[in-house]
Amino acid sequence: MILNEQQIGYIKYFDEFYNIKVTQQLIYKARIEVMNEITFTKEATKRKRTTTIDEEEITQNNPSKRINNGQEFKKAIYKEMNDAGLKPIRTQPPDRGIDIIGEFKGITIYAQAKDLSGKVSAEKIQQLEGVLLNKSPQSIGVMVSRNGFTKVAEDYAKASTAKIILTDLETLIDNINQTIQTMNLHNKESCVEIFGEDIEITHESINDSIKTTVQKAKKVTIFN
Repeated sequence: MILNEQQIGYIKYFDEFYNIKVTQQLIYKARIEVMNEITFTKEATKRKRTTTIDEEEITQNNPSKRINNGQEFKKAIYKEMNDAGLKPIRTQPPDRGIDIIGEFKGITIYAQAKDLSGKVSAEKIQQLEGVLLNKSPQSIGVMVSRNGFTKVAEDYAKASTAKIILTDLETLIDNINQTIQTMNLHNKESCVEIFGEDIEITHESINDSIKTTVQKAKKVTIFN
């Protein structure tokens, strides 16, 4: 067989493999395709190698994704509230996002567990506010987060007309007690009970205040 000067052979083939890297935040995936091209003539063989990479990054950490469905976190919150005497009960759907309801010193506590992989957003605070606006003024909303809150969420809670506590599991009870104590001080009113058959009570206006005088009473009890 006599070979002439023209190309008499040609080989081309592909190799394909993946490079995958996983971090806490991202999954990095690269599909690497390698093309080997070989041509040969009577005088020489030429080899060409071409590589192309198709890269993709996938978000690994979804801030709104619950960890372990949030059940263990709810149980931990329930235990903390129960141990503190807050009379917690678990809610049943439809619960509008409320996980646990407690009560202490006349204040109703509506608690939400946020066992998320990221910080709680302002949208979640707004949803809790919507629930509280339909409740008694003697109510507080408590959002318990494993991984904190965004700055916008914190600002929204502070500006809300509803009473909203943003906390974590470790400071949950202290924050509830402090808030309820403050509410009771603001709501506190004196109560006076007067006993007797011939009681004389007179009122006199002095410098924009009312002076009350009680005479002939057998017993006067003041509750503060």
